[in-house]
Amino acid sequence: MNSYRLHFIRHGITQGNQKGIYIGSTDLPLCREGEGVIKKLVAEYDYPKVGKVYVSPLKRCISTAKIIYPETFTEKVSGLRECDFGVFEGKTIAELKNTPEFLKWIENCSKKSSAPPEGESGEQVLERSVAAIDYIVKDMMKLKIYDAAVITHGGIIMSLFAACGYPKANMNDWVTDSGKGYTVRIDPRLWMTDNIFEVIQKIPFDKSK
Repeated sequence: MNSYRLHFIRHGITQGNQKGIYIGSTDLPLCREGEGVIKKLVAEYDYPKVGKVYVSPLKRCISTAKIIYPETFTEKVSGLRECDFGVFEGKTIAELKNTPEFLKWIENCSKKSSAPPEGESGEQVLERSVAAIDYIVKDMMKLKIYDAAVITHGGIIMSLFAACGYPKANMNDWVTDSGKGYTVRIDPRLWMTDNIFEVIQKIPFDKSK
């Protein structure tokens, strides 16, 4: 059976990122600096050639995909969207740090079942993101596409890779900058039975190499 490669790339920054606010489900576009960083990366580095781009439905991911892969077919996949931070959306840590709900969430955030008020738990985010990758792998097999890009969010990459990636590492070890990410190799049999993939390289590539 063939193996497949997925190239996970984090979206560019927004004004919300610059201000340090929780913008999980908040649909902000890329800011001017965010667009500039992605365009600079495209000019200076090489991204993998892909047959299809799967993208979170949020504006910051869609815009990033259009800059990196302007001529490649793109499909929105709902399960790739960022965590919904509920009542914490649009607020900074400074604004929240003395509220009982926030302190309780921070205290219990290592528990996968913990969720912000009216928001999603880590367990829920992982479940839907794994389902999204399951859909993507099956779609690639059906279309006979062996390389595809996944333009998504930092939290999704960290959660997925900590749970499914090999070599094993903690969530914080999978932090990636905007416009950058990792290539993974997926054996469909291992994915379908155990939900695991092999992390093989960082992207994008240095043009000089």
